[in-house]
Amino acid sequence: NQILKRDFSLGLHAYELPVEDYIELNRRMGNDMIYFANIWRLGRKEKTDDNGRIHYIDGIMKTPQSLKDIWYPDLDAYRKHLEEQLNAVDGTGFGVVCHNENAASVVRTATGYQDYWIGLYDKPKFISDFQKIIHDYCMRELEMFTSYNIDVIHFGIGIGSKAGPICSRDCL
Repeated sequence: NQILKRDFSLGLHAYELPVEDYIELNRRMGNDMIYFANIWRLGRKEKTDDNGRIHYIDGIMKTPQSLKDIWYPDLDAYRKHLEEQLNAVDGTGFGVVCHNENAASVVRTATGYQDYWIGLYDKPKFISDFQKIIHDYCMRELEMFTSYNIDVIHFGIGIGSKAGPICSRDCL
């Protein structure tokens, strides 16, 4: 808001801004890459604070029965937004980084962080089945990205700790 001198909801991620505003934000910040993402908020219990920021509380998809509640982001709408951004970036000198969703991250936030890690040990079939379902969509998203001239595709899971593994080695 201060950088663009505009009033946007604090619930928006920067990459959710209108494309022209997002490019201008990146230009003013001195970035050379534009980050493109569509975070799949499957199964998330969230709270919006008084300032409009969205805070993750927990995942709500904790049983095999909850798999019937899976919904999928509209890949055609996502593609249209990507094309709009690529067209706007063309000739600006910016590169484009696309964030590809991954099954482990989506399932981890959908079930809840602690329940996910415990589930790997206590309910491995549920976690595995859930991830296999989600993985199919993630691969369709990745295939979409590879059909465009994109500089970087960011995929994988960022799980790490300075103190070593964040779960027992027996769970790995």
